[in-house]
Amino acid sequence: MEKAKAIEVVTDIIQDKSMEDMVLRLLYEGHSTGSALATALEIVVSKLGWQRGWFCPSLNKSEQGVEIISAYVNGFEYGEDNIGIIPIFEHLYEENKGFELLYEYDIESEAVRRYMHDKNVKRILYYPITQNGRYVGCVAFENCEAVTVEPDEQLLNHIQSVCRLIDTCVIQFAYQNEEFKKLITKLKVIDDMDEYVYLIDTDTYTLKYVNKKVQTDTPDIHIGEPCYKMICGQDSVCENCVMKKLNRDDAHSKCSGEAFNLSLRTWTKQSASWFEKGRDASVCMIAGTDISEYFIG
Repeated sequence: MEKAKAIEVVTDIIQDKSMEDMVLRLLYEGHSTGSALATALEIVVSKLGWQRGWFCPSLNKSEQGVEIISAYVNGFEYGEDNIGIIPIFEHLYEENKGFELLYEYDIESEAVRRYMHDKNVKRILYYPITQNGRYVGCVAFENCEAVTVEPDEQLLNHIQSVCRLIDTCVIQFAYQNEEFKKLITKLKVIDDMDEYVYLIDTDTYTLKYVNKKVQTDTPDIHIGEPCYKMICGQDSVCENCVMKKLNRDDAHSKCSGEAFNLSLRTWTKQSASWFEKGRDASVCMIAGTDISEYFIG
């Protein structure tokens, strides 16, 4: 099943709140994840002044029941069965592994270039979603009118942050009902913390979430990839990983240590604790503080 939402004129979508706050509130209060996502896409499309927004699963995820969600300005509907967009965004991932603003001349795929020409798409803002290192979908926005003004860096940072939250809530955790609301409540607290916060699956070492401070200082870091690759630039689990010190039999276990964070290019004091401790899966929260000044001089 696919869901689409036509965008109406939005005059107060932000008010005194950031887009991140708005999206978390939508996900928390939404009667369904699909309708909340459609409204979240609507907010971003309206802020960009563009014409279409997508939450698009991979073909495999779509076959598992994950819906395609879209929002569009009237007159800019996709035009046919939305399933046709899935291979287009999968082709984009082959060339672009991170958050990118793409023009037709940036793209090598003939299928994507033909799609952009046929649909009159001038540029695409693309955020790929991975899980355990594999592509599982994307969030994307399309500009179908003549390019006039480039989105400024601050707006792009907010949009990347919105995509990050959608990625974490809808794909990386994929909780339902009350567990979903509890997750969003916790994320709202840690997202604004003045520490570098990472949520990591301790069984797969997959990075499931980074807070706003991490994204701001390391915009190339990508959720859904191995933490040792994203944070430390390693090909395997770090020997001195602070998570190894956690007691798996104690839900209140905590530990700390010092480590060089390659992605931040700085030494950090790290504290680790259980964010979620269950029988089937365990998620660790690592909070880091810059202590590089103690290593200077």
